[in-house]
Amino acid sequence: LPLLRQHYVDMGEKFKNAERKREERARSHVRQWWSMWRCHGHFVRLEEENSQQYDVLVKMRDDSVFLLDFNIFSLDVQRNEAVFKSCLGWFGLNDKVIVVHGSVEHEFFARHLLDWYSDTAFEKLSRFLKVGSPESYTKALMLVHGVKVRAVGPLAMPAITGRIENTAGRVCFPASGIKLGYRANCVPQNCAARRHVACMLCGRTSVHDTRLERVHTMFHAYLLGNCTPAIGLADSVVKLRCP
Repeated sequence: LPLLRQHYVDMGEKFKNAERKREERARSHVRQWWSMWRCHGHFVRLEEENSQQYDVLVKMRDDSVFLLDFNIFSLDVQRNEAVFKSCLGWFGLNDKVIVVHGSVEHEFFARHLLDWYSDTAFEKLSRFLKVGSPESYTKALMLVHGVKVRAVGPLAMPAITGRIENTAGRVCFPASGIKLGYRANCVPQNCAARRHVACMLCGRTSVHDTRLERVHTMFHAYLLGNCTPAIGLADSVVKLRCP
């Protein structure tokens, strides 16, 4: 089992009255950092084989979706910099999708795990932890290692993260602020992107279902905003032409 740091477990923002669940949640975070460590080894090997360093690298989850065309170089990532989305920080940095400069590959992809397993390093960064979460841990890590961080809006980085709904690997988005942000502020202000999200909300009975069940009308207003006249509202159910 992955090493647990009791300080981190105790600071977990979820399952306050269920320590075992907090421990398992912390272990899932450490497993994520093990995966990043393996990515680090892969990057180092390829850079040595090609005698060339990566310009930029992207860390994202397998349930993340880009809603619009995205040119990574449009972010103009500078040396010693990491770029993240300005929403859903959870007392830290939104680590669902982060773009880092090649010069800080080690600090980002390797240090999550190395500092966790080092008593001295963890004690140092734990002073900056707000809660026991990957977002807070990442922010503390970047601060301790002197990596500059820059927040950008959802149009600059049009990726959002949902969850895998079924064995077929379909990604869906809960109709709440957990994944889409407060009043859907993590979704780009673009009608095509917002309709796309609306068609991917969790709970649809099939890909051909044009009703979004169990979703409050108020959430539709936040998500679809000025896009609603092109779609229409009827009996608190938004009717969409979903693929």
